[in-house]
Amino acid sequence: MAKLDEATRLHLKGEFRKYYFEQSSILDLPTDIPSREFGFLNFEGTMVRHLSFSDAGAVRAFLVKESPRGVFVSSAKYDSPSLPMEEKGFISANLVFDIDAGDLDLPCQREHDFFVCETCGTPSKSQISTCPSCGSSKIQLLKWSCDKCIKGSLNEALKLIDILESDLGLTGSSISLYFSGNRGHHVQVADSDYDVLDQPARTELVDYLTGKGFTPKVLGFSRDWSNFDVSKLPEKGEPGWRGRFARLISGEGLDAKQAVVALFNTQKDRFPSTIQQIVTPLGVRIDGAVTTDIHRIFRMAGTLHDKSGLLKKKIQDYQEDPFVSAVAIDASPVKVNVNFAPEFVLKGQKFGPFKSVEVRLPAYAAVYLECKGLARVVEQN
Repeated sequence: MAKLDEATRLHLKGEFRKYYFEQSSILDLPTDIPSREFGFLNFEGTMVRHLSFSDAGAVRAFLVKESPRGVFVSSAKYDSPSLPMEEKGFISANLVFDIDAGDLDLPCQREHDFFVCETCGTPSKSQISTCPSCGSSKIQLLKWSCDKCIKGSLNEALKLIDILESDLGLTGSSISLYFSGNRGHHVQVADSDYDVLDQPARTELVDYLTGKGFTPKVLGFSRDWSNFDVSKLPEKGEPGWRGRFARLISGEGLDAKQAVVALFNTQKDRFPSTIQQIVTPLGVRIDGAVTTDIHRIFRMAGTLHDKSGLLKKKIQDYQEDPFVSAVAIDASPVKVNVNFAPEFVLKGQKFGPFKSVEVRLPAYAAVYLECKGLARVVEQN
């Protein structure tokens, strides 16, 4: 997190406080609030955990008073959420999934991601160890975000939801899809039979969702994959990974069993690796550490993201543009000094590119750059 000068820190905190004061009623609060652990990131960069609240009113009052930069809540429920981790008394944990566009290796990332000096803000398209302007070694990779990033992340999220429903038997009403507030999407599952899974079981679930460990044996081959029984090979109509694999390799006209045999005959020397290469794109690219960590605290829906000032917002319409619908800061003018920023679009308006310039921006655009450490407040109304 970029270090903020005092004027910028006060401006950001004021904008966040205004949001929580005026919009606290739209917060998407979790169920069983007294059983959840809460955490807050303040504007000095300190994370505070192991907090608990009695009800929704207490959460809202805290947010208005403290106006934190980031708000987090546990996916887990505990007997005593405010105690140290080993004393909390774990009860269960909802399934949560994090899909970040930065993990998808999208072509657009090579166009807009860049390195920036945390000390003076000098940018670089190539990786550097020291800043050419000030000599600082504090260099960070700034991952930008565009509509292509968000669409790529959304596609992965929809793929995940399809597998959760078709393979795990979860219903659409129990699954919630959120724009993360920055570069991706979160998928959260309300109280389900999977809440009781421990960490090893969640690791197996992640492996299943990503297609990891898909072997010839799954298709009906012998353990050493040297032979097979045609009757045991997958068909297009089968559920799960066997059917998913069969439909992919057979296409519209081919018989699935014949397609598997043909693939085996042409790829005998590398059959296991070949089918894994086929399966991997069908799996979902999620952050496995998020799903397997039953004690993780997760960004709370309806709160502002500390790296963008945008909302973590529930998605109802897959066509909606979160760079419009997740903008919650108002448009009051703010003059900022921007060392560098690529072009970006918020609320349908293009801003930038900027380089070493003072510019007057609507507050939501200024906050967006301030959160990323690219702008400093000069003057505000």
